[in-house]
Amino acid sequence: MAIADRHGLPVALWATSATPHETQLVEELLIQRSTSTFPKKLVGDRAYDSEPLDLMLAGKVLSL
Repeated sequence: MAIADRHGLPVALWATSATPHETQLVEELLIQRSTSTFPKKLVGDRAYDSEPLDLMLAGKVLSL
């Protein structure tokens, strides 16, 4: 998995088993990021449309 900024530069890269659904891997990917700040905005495809993921990300952003 990878996260890139709006210019296409990698912010986080993480390789793991393909067994878990992508929404279950986002938190660990964000922990592995190469930047000290949490991204202000994340955009994902339809596979990331998950209420539990939205709540987890909202908690991360609000706790900063």
